[in-house]
Amino acid sequence: MARTIKEIAEEIKVAFISNETLRTAYGFDDYDENGDEATQLDYYESKFSKVSVESCLIYAIATCMATMEHLMDWFKSDVQQVVDNERYGHLGWYAKKMKEFRFGQGFPDGEVNYDDTYNDWTEEDIENMQIIKYASAIDNGRSVSIKIAKDDGNGAPTPLEVYELAEAETYIDMIKPAGIPITLINEAADELDVSVKVVYNPLVFETETAVENAVETAIKKYLNNVEFNGKFVAMTMIDYLQEVEGIKIAQVNHMEATRAGFSAVDITGQTSYIPSSGYLHLNSLEVIIED
Repeated sequence: MARTIKEIAEEIKVAFISNETLRTAYGFDDYDENGDEATQLDYYESKFSKVSVESCLIYAIATCMATMEHLMDWFKSDVQQVVDNERYGHLGWYAKKMKEFRFGQGFPDGEVNYDDTYNDWTEEDIENMQIIKYASAIDNGRSVSIKIAKDDGNGAPTPLEVYELAEAETYIDMIKPAGIPITLINEAADELDVSVKVVYNPLVFETETAVENAVETAIKKYLNNVEFNGKFVAMTMIDYLQEVEGIKIAQVNHMEATRAGFSAVDITGQTSYIPSSGYLHLNSLEVIIED
């Protein structure tokens, strides 16, 4: 894991002041060689100000080193993601393959044939056939569940039609590793009912309706930013609310989540919630205005 600029700079300062040649050059004869790293760092800080040439050079070096370490971390993460998504039978592979599914292409000779050599499809044609825009695979031990959804045309997830799902199931059954049961989860959004208390600045909002509209917009913005099959976190939702200019205090009063076809579940006290469908829809919102 990459170190921070501060951590690197402190290590350089300790190494600097621990070097006997450098101490001799600067005439530092009151140095305690038996001191620990904290003592050595304090000694450096007592000799050089934050704007000294030495400190500025150390900061510049530390910045370059931190940048390189972060680049290496990002590169490692990107490579790992590629490996996970390309490795046959890996969870990332299932999700990637579901997004590659082309509805209506058919299965010649009982096989999935994605060789475009003899087809006149354009990139736009292929993109239109790849109807699954959201996919996430879950390891159940001896089986794999894959949550899927297509785009409703406005950038939001929505379930596949029955006939689309049937073809997607045939597709994944043909390409999956033998002996691994696969379940495609294709459900309507989990419905979210939210009740929040807010204290607002009347100099920013002229009416309570304006407050309610701002709260609704902020919550929907958060839900749109939660990745598919990601965790809904109440505290993060509150952070979004408190970023709204004019909302001074916000807190959850009550929350319920409802999976399609099931009864509502109280999630008020839960740290996080992963929707069964993979995504959430704001069903109702109550904004309690407090003075």
